[in-house]
Order: sequence, then C-alpha cells, then structure tokens
Amino acid sequence: MQDRARTGRDDVGAAWPLAVWLVALAAAALLGFILLIAPPPAGAAETPPAEPAKPEPAVPKPEPAAPKADPAALAPLAFMAGCWEGEKDGTRSEECWLAPVAGLMVGMHRDVFKNGRTMFEFLRIEAQPTGVFYLASPRGAPATSFGMVRATDGRAEFVNPMHDYPQRILYWADGRDRLKAVVEGPSKGKVLREEWTWTRRK
Repeated sequence: MQDRARTGRDDVGAAWPLAVWLVALAAAALLGFILLIAPPPAGAAETPPAEPAKPEPAVPKPEPAAPKADPAALAPLAFMAGCWEGEKDGTRSEECWLAPVAGLMVGMHRDVFKNGRTMFEFLRIEAQPTGVFYLASPRGAPATSFGMVRATDGRAEFVNPMHDYPQRILYWADGRDRLKAVVEGPSKGKVLREEWTWTRRK
C-alpha cells in the first residue's frame, strides 16, 4: 500500500514540471498576442518608415562657350576717328571720335543753334557677341542701339527699324579731311532726313 502511494506521488511529481511548462508557454503566447494588438502607449515614438533611396545627382554637362565679340570688326570704322566741325544754316556742330581700340569707339556730338540753344549726345560703337552696335544717348538719355549692317573702308551704316526716329544712320568719308553723316526715318507721316558735313579740326 505504501509502495502504491509512493508510486502515485512519484507520477504526480513527474507530471508537475510538464504542466508548469505548458502553462508558462500558454501565458507567453497570450502576452505576445496582447502586445501585438494593443495600441502603443501615448507619447511613444513610432519608428518612421524607411526613406526611399535618393537618385544619384546628375553630373552637370559643360555648357558651350559663349560667343565672343570680335574687336577687329571695328577696324573699317577708323576713318571716323578724330574731331570734326562744321556749320550749316547758322548751326555750328562738332563731333569727336576716339579711334577703335579693343572693340570700342567712344564719341560725342554737340550742336549750337543760332538762337543760342544747344543739343549734345554721347555716342559709342562697340563690338558685341552678336555684332557691332552704334549706341546714341541724346542729352544723356538711356542709349538707343543701332546695328551695323554695312561697313567698308570709308563708309558705315547702322539701322534700327523699331525706333521711331531716326531708323538709319550713315557715315562716310569725303576725302581724308571731310566726314559726312546722315540720319533719317519716318516723322509725322513722311521721311525726315538730316545731314552734316564736317572738316577735320586742325
């Protein structure tokens, strides 16, 4: 009898660790499920989603070189260099030009009318990447540009068909010591033309 009782206690003792292990396993599984479905506590930081991989920056391609002005383009205008003066209908006029250097000529013009009034103009001719341009600033106003369309030794022509008046400017040499100039364009429904003749100042 005592042997059977001992045997029964031995069987119960052997089964006890297995029961404990099964209960612990079930509790762990239940706790994991609860943690899985439970919302995160307030203030808990969420793991941000992984950022997509950024594309590699494109390697910039070298831009083509910008066109450069041609300083030699003003060489045919050397005949204009010097100081010139003349008089017509009681109006005395003077115009002076520096010789072309490095693609630039700088000039000025002055008229003195017989009534004592005056008019002046700042001038320049410069080589730009898109061509040669005559820039006139009457009384120091913002410059108006005229593109050169013809230039030979002793003659030059500049135009700006978008300007009101003038639209065309001409210079030409009349021998070594005489210079002529003409400006023309539409004015009050007709073509207006002004002309100057100068001799080289001694």
